[in-house]
Amino acid sequence: SVTFIFSENIGRHKVVIVEGNYLLLEEGIWNEVSSIFDEKWFLEVDIVTAMQRVLKRFTSEMRLPLDTAKWRSEYNDRPNAEIINKSKKNADLVIRST
Repeated sequence: SVTFIFSENIGRHKVVIVEGNYLLLEEGIWNEVSSIFDEKWFLEVDIVTAMQRVLKRFTSEMRLPLDTAKWRSEYNDRPNAEIINKSKKNADLVIRST
């Protein structure tokens, strides 16, 4: 999904910030979407940390049972994260998160 985050006129420039997992992919419609941005940034986090955060969100915020949360993070979110991580090569700037 794509999330609109921020829009502001700065001088005569319009700044729009959007967030989305697939915005840097080269496949299908995502390649067309990516081409409309002047700048593309990628927030990088190692996969182990990312999956720990996903698991915590599933159990704490979404209140999924631990076994369901583990399955979902391993078989849905991890493969998506691996695909998304490959797209960072299309970013103008990669910012490492801790």
